[in-house]
Amino acid sequence: MKIKSFVFVGIIGGVLMFSGCGERLKEIKETKDNVVTSINEGKQLINQGKELVEQGKELKEQKEGVVGGIRNILNGGASLKCEDNEGNVTYTNGKNFRSTHEENGVKKVVLMKDDVMYSWNLDTKDNGSKMAKNCFSELQKELKLPEEKQEVKVFDDFSVETIEEESESGKINCKPSTEGNFEIPTDITFIDQCEIMKEQMKVMQKQIKEMQKKQNQSNQK
Repeated sequence: MKIKSFVFVGIIGGVLMFSGCGERLKEIKETKDNVVTSINEGKQLINQGKELVEQGKELKEQKEGVVGGIRNILNGGASLKCEDNEGNVTYTNGKNFRSTHEENGVKKVVLMKDDVMYSWNLDTKDNGSKMAKNCFSELQKELKLPEEKQEVKVFDDFSVETIEEESESGKINCKPSTEGNFEIPTDITFIDQCEIMKEQMKVMQKQIKEMQKKQNQSNQK
């Protein structure tokens, strides 16, 4: 009876021991699986990181390629034709710019040549207008106005830097072209806006002097 009890107890102990080992083995296996899963996830994250880096490099190379391409085309003596989503077209050879756009159903042209901006109606070719980039500085010198930096912002739109920025951002699409015509039309009379401003300011100066004279005469009485 005692032997049977001992055997019975031994069997139970063995079962418990193997049961405990089984649980431990199960825990070890789960831990191992978790480690393997973590390693695999880590590898995936590393691969994703590499892909993002490569994509970043590719985008950078594309942008640099666009800018480099524009510079190479212009430096090689060719012209560019740049068009936006609204159908406005600008031609440039790096120094001169010619832009066409539609305003209230009327086609207009703006030509920037030798730092002078010309604009006219493409269909009717009636009187156009022109203004030099240094208009304000010349007015200040001639009329002896206080020195104050005046800028005509529209001139900033006509530059290779602006073409590059808008090309990079996708606002315009540029390609080599031989269509650019940068000649100033000879059948259009261009009114000098700077001369008009000069005459207007001369009149204003005269009026101010007359008012000051009258004021001084009034004060002397």
